[in-house]
Amino acid sequence: MPWTAGRVGALWDTRRDVLTGNIEYLKKYLKAFAQVANIFEAAGAEIDDLGMALSLANCNDGDVPAQISTMFIMELADNTRFRPPAVPAATAAAAAASAAAVPFVAALPEPIPAYIVAARRRIVDMRTSRTMQRGAILARTAKSLLGQWRWIQRTPDSILPYRHVHGDTAQHTDINAFDRWVRDGGIRPAGTTALNCRDAVLVTAVAAGLLTQGQLHAAYGVAEANVRKRLDSVLLKFHHAPRENWPDQQWLRGVEAHLHHVKKVDRLLTKYDSAVPVSLGHGLIPQPGDLVFVRGNPPAHVCVSLGRSRVNERAVDEVASLWHHNNGTFTRARLIDMARSENDLVYVPCPF
Repeated sequence: MPWTAGRVGALWDTRRDVLTGNIEYLKKYLKAFAQVANIFEAAGAEIDDLGMALSLANCNDGDVPAQISTMFIMELADNTRFRPPAVPAATAAAAAASAAAVPFVAALPEPIPAYIVAARRRIVDMRTSRTMQRGAILARTAKSLLGQWRWIQRTPDSILPYRHVHGDTAQHTDINAFDRWVRDGGIRPAGTTALNCRDAVLVTAVAAGLLTQGQLHAAYGVAEANVRKRLDSVLLKFHHAPRENWPDQQWLRGVEAHLHHVKKVDRLLTKYDSAVPVSLGHGLIPQPGDLVFVRGNPPAHVCVSLGRSRVNERAVDEVASLWHHNNGTFTRARLIDMARSENDLVYVPCPF
């Protein structure tokens, strides 16, 4: 269905979760927005209501026609893989101010791969007003917790009675705090408490009021029972022998126990199995509060998306991450710094 001024205007009712704040002035340019969107779609791009609303919301930078046009075109370019040529200022101003003048888009995009089309459909099905509202809460909470905790690689003591630690171990405290909190409740881990990346995401969700300690207790109980059912005799041996005495086969079974535990926790809480690939050029862009994973089995890392901002007119996607960066603290970082390649990243709308 082609874009019209009426269809664009209707987004102020249907996507009020996105089009918030003092942006009523953008309604003066509804017809121009529709024409620009139709240029993109005529060449094969797909712009859904959410993508259009996000593009409009992100060009809210003052009632300056040329600036509105430039920002809107940049947002659509980011979301649809178009890279239109530079538009002269006069043309850009006319594009936003008049329905009769729109920027000329000379280059067609490359064909969109089938797996991207499928991923887009999946993300549209998963993305709801509820996930966006709760995601915004999670992202705000993550920002408020920056600087907390210290990252280590760890697994619950009830599964493996050892700690595999990377980094400066002198900086962290209380390596068992998360396990005790999940088991018994009490005060959430804070300060220099040692957590892994998944622990940090789950503590943030509880701090945001999107998850309860009781839900964590139940999920971890199910995961532990699942592991013990498979490997109980092996786990008992672990608890009665120091690590240096474990034979190789026993060590491999211990790794297997850890992997089973993490996979079950992810299936119950973070929904990693539902994640879709990140593709910034095709509009598969994590929104605030989405969970971003580095691919793996289980994932090599998980963090909280903080969404997109603009620095010197360039899009910058950020996350809140507890990992080896910034001395192992919960820190704000660029999405693209989470992996060697964008192809290694997947994400899921806020699952809490």
